[in-house]
Amino acid sequence: MKKQFGIGGIAVVVYLLTLLIHTPSSRLVHWFVPESVRISGPQGSLMQGQMAQLQWQNWHLEQVHWRLHPWALLSGRAVFDLSFHGDLSGQAQGVLTPWGWQIRQVNTQIAAAALLSHLFRDEPPVQLSGIIQLQNVQFQPSEPGCRKLTGQIRWQDPQLQSALGALKPSPLQGQLTCDNAEPRFQLTHRGVLFSADGNVRLSPDRWQWQMNFKPTAQFPQSYLAVVKQYFRVSKDGFYHLERSGKLTP
Repeated sequence: MKKQFGIGGIAVVVYLLTLLIHTPSSRLVHWFVPESVRISGPQGSLMQGQMAQLQWQNWHLEQVHWRLHPWALLSGRAVFDLSFHGDLSGQAQGVLTPWGWQIRQVNTQIAAAALLSHLFRDEPPVQLSGIIQLQNVQFQPSEPGCRKLTGQIRWQDPQLQSALGALKPSPLQGQLTCDNAEPRFQLTHRGVLFSADGNVRLSPDRWQWQMNFKPTAQFPQSYLAVVKQYFRVSKDGFYHLERSGKLTP
């Protein structure tokens, strides 16, 4: 008798899950999307579907497609494979639980110029080109900031253009971390034009950039003259650069 009740209970759970995952997404998607995320145009079912647009803070994604891992629901989690376009283009996996959400296995890219204009309120005095790639990123938010952040970020084919001319360093790569609920990017670079160790920190409304920077003989003299004018050089040939400003609301 107990065995029959056990089999019957499993059958009921499987039946209810089947009804859930095949229900139209327009009825259910708001249950699975955090209040801080705005969506429009959901189509398909919870099992597989798409939405026209997704917005979180000032980030916009378009043509967001998802596919559910149904058996993860038995452990109290909703796990989705995601692909998206818009401000970012790429793939990721989203995980929703009764205690919050996180995004992992993020592999995406954004144009450097788009990222610069997206982050900073005032028009910067420089123009950037190249592609910013995020690789194997995991992110879990907190209010405000982050609870967890890991992964790599790479600037492919970098170029900086200003009134002083063009600066074309070799590709830059660093690590993403979360420090005291603030996203942080740590850079260690040894290239043809310069060596550098530094970090970028993001608070809810400000950014801060610090770097120890050592130019080589190939570093453009027009830029080196500005560095020497505003920064002191240490005994080992490194300049300490530091800047901060406001983020776009």
